[in-house]
Amino acid sequence: MTDNRDLENTDNSNVADGASESGVWNFSEDAISAANAVSEVLDADVIFYNGPIDQPYDYLFIEACTVRVRRTNIVLILVTDGGSADSAFRMAAWLQEHYERFTLYVTGHCKSAGTLIAMGAHVLVISEDHGELGPLDVQMGGPGAKLSGLTFSTALIKLDEEASQAYDVFLSSISEEYGGVVSNDYAMQIASDIVVGLYGQAYAQIDPMHIGQASRAMDIASRYGTRLLEEGQNSDEERLDELISDYPSHEYVIDHVEAARLFNNVYITQDIYHEYDLGLYLGEDAVFPVPPEKEDMDGFIPFAFLSTEPDVEDDERQG
Repeated sequence: MTDNRDLENTDNSNVADGASESGVWNFSEDAISAANAVSEVLDADVIFYNGPIDQPYDYLFIEACTVRVRRTNIVLILVTDGGSADSAFRMAAWLQEHYERFTLYVTGHCKSAGTLIAMGAHVLVISEDHGELGPLDVQMGGPGAKLSGLTFSTALIKLDEEASQAYDVFLSSISEEYGGVVSNDYAMQIASDIVVGLYGQAYAQIDPMHIGQASRAMDIASRYGTRLLEEGQNSDEERLDELISDYPSHEYVIDHVEAARLFNNVYITQDIYHEYDLGLYLGEDAVFPVPPEKEDMDGFIPFAFLSTEPDVEDDERQG
């Protein structure tokens, strides 16, 4: 696979508009040609986004889209490990409002907040080879110390299950061995004291503030998902809830098979609209999220327009 990042010797002659401004993305002529083929067939702008879904990139993304002459529809190629639910909603809602048809093309890893953006798309196109979504969990913590919101709820649920099972085992054992001597109430008290002794320290390490923050973050994701579904109509609230709470980890792979169960309009790349070639020519940048060290670059921009801006007079720009 090729790597389209050339941080020191960027040749702007073959790159898309947004790429030349960032100095990060350098796409091949084949990639640009494939993007323009998709654009012509679908009457769509084609945007590539690889990086965190967060501020200030959400504002820069919307600003860049606003000043362009836009086509009727949008194809967003999104590669991300996730980020802010607020930013994800802001971007997806804007695309819903300003384009008639929003297609999300999942060429590689599209996790967490990326899945929230998928909730806003009318159509999901996913690579059979590398495309994968993830559970709709929110990343918490500062830069370099991100932790899945699922971690807190999963840990508490697992601890409750083990403590409950231990209590039942101890109560049963006491009742069987001392049933004629120890009353049921006393047996329950003994079993409870044993469980508290075994698991008390583990519960003491749980920060209620973290649990509250995780719960609030997941509630926010649920609300945003519901609002995006009202326009996207590509899933329903039951499957939204499943994406939020039914998967065990942030890294869980939701491939094209699972995605087809979770969304209504899901297509595997078959090059019907040249999208297979597009994903191929973008190389590794269309599979793996941009490394954190690239995010720290001055002037880093995680997105670029791959399709050529239509030649339309200023007074014919879309509002």
